[in-house]
Amino acid sequence: MKIYVISDIHGSYEDLELFIDKLKNKEYDNLIILGDILHGYGYSNNTSISQIGNLLSHVVTKLVLIRGNCDLREDEKYLPTGFRDSLHLMLKGRNVYFIHGHHYFPFGILKENDILCHGHTHINHITVDKKQKYIECCPGSISMPRAKTDKTYMEINDNAIIIYNMNDEVINQIDI
Repeated sequence: MKIYVISDIHGSYEDLELFIDKLKNKEYDNLIILGDILHGYGYSNNTSISQIGNLLSHVVTKLVLIRGNCDLREDEKYLPTGFRDSLHLMLKGRNVYFIHGHHYFPFGILKENDILCHGHTHINHITVDKKQKYIECCPGSISMPRAKTDKTYMEINDNAIIIYNMNDEVINQIDI
């Protein structure tokens, strides 16, 4: 299984278009967007939200949208699929949870080897909890990274979690 994960686009059509173009030559099972898709803050672009929806329609058969704090219920009419509040998948016997991250997550449900993926912070990272041994990760943002980090996206496959910059260089990786 191979999943690509992005987050916090905030209405940047150009950055999303660049990422969707990258997917054209890749084999993958799902693209999961961890929220904050259409609305930006600090952006002054003229892209309509329907143009972003049209761009996402190219990957609709593999697309999962998680609602972020900037995603409005009325936005769904512009998108090729509706929002979910969260997603739970199994990957080689591991629980993998996907959330935006602005609501509390019950960390007590995470067991050893589980994976929690979230957006919201705009800061890419992969962290192993030393006590409980679960993995917490964030793909960062393809359009508005924070804390002097690169624009990034994440791949989760059967063997690893990998964070890439938009030049497809590995920024961080952990074997799973």
